[in-house]
Order: sequence, then C-alpha cells, then structure tokens
Amino acid sequence: MEDLKKHALLLIILTFLLLAKFLYMPIIEWQNALIIEINTIEKKLRKIEGVLGNEEKILHANKQYEQQFAITKHLFFAQNSQATFKLQQQQMLEKVFEKSNIKITRFGWENTIPLVDLQVEHYPLKVYLSGKISDFVKLTTQLERYSPFIEVSGLVLVVKKQTSSNLGETKGNISLNLYAEYLPIKQSIEESPLYVK
Repeated sequence: MEDLKKHALLLIILTFLLLAKFLYMPIIEWQNALIIEINTIEKKLRKIEGVLGNEEKILHANKQYEQQFAITKHLFFAQNSQATFKLQQQQMLEKVFEKSNIKITRFGWENTIPLVDLQVEHYPLKVYLSGKISDFVKLTTQLERYSPFIEVSGLVLVVKKQTSSNLGETKGNISLNLYAEYLPIKQSIEESPLYVK
C-alpha cells in the first residue's frame, strides 16, 4: 500500500493516459473520419453543381459534336449485314486493284471492331498483292480518293527488278480500314438467311 502512495502521482498520470487512449482518442478518430467523409461529399457536390451549372454549355457542345459527326457521316459505308458488306467491299476493292493492274494474291478480313460510341463498325483487312511500283502508286492514289473513306493503315513492300528507267516490281501487303455505320448484332442475326423465327 505504501508503494501505491509513493507512486500516486504516477498512477494518476497512468489513469489519465488510459482514459485518454480509450475514451478521448476514439472520439477524435471518429470525428476525423467524419470530417474526411464530409469533405469528400462536399467535393462531389461541387462537381455536380459545376456540371449542372454548365448544362447549357454541355448541351451546346453536344449539339456541335452531333453536327460535326453528321458532316462526317458520308465518310462511312452503309451496310445491311456484315457478310453482305464484306462481300460487296471485297468485290469493289478487287475491281479497284484490277483497274490499277495490281494482282491480289490473298485477301483477309480481320475481326470487326464495333465503335459503339461513334455508332460505327471498324472493318480491318489485309490484302496481299503483287505488281509494278508505278501501278501501285496509282492504286494508293485511287484508294485515298475513294469515298466513303478507306484508310491505309499499314504497308509492307518488297521491291525488286529496279533500274534507272524502271521503278521495278513489288510484292507485299497493304492494311486497310473501312468504317461502316453501326449495325447492332441483333439486327444482323435476324437478317441472316439461317435465322429461324
């Protein structure tokens, strides 16, 4: 007991510290968590108010984007179904290559990529070819002028038999991208000849 009386001041300090740790500190931590949560909610509220305050600007910008997109609509091919579209475009490209005296050795469609936000489908394809360089230059000029837009995205050529008076011959491949108005999958399935109602 005498030991306790000797260390009474230390025991009072210890009791005070224990009370502070188990009663006061949890309250402070809870308050800090509430302050952080309130600040987060206030930031979200300010962002929402900012968006609502700019609603007219956003609607105006959206109309401008829609007008610009409508202007570029002529750059996209129209399509009924993916299979029909690919067949028609392959036939058209074969004619363009034939007019340019470029021989197609292989024609390969890659996976179609729907660009839902733009309401467009991206049709990448690779055409393996051979012919004269001078004819190839004519071909690329025709492809660049073609409307709707055909994008030349890649080119691998091997040139041979080149002389000072002749540009030579080439073998290689050209990667093309075609863009068509978006056709939802449901629509293309229903248009399929295999579709049974």
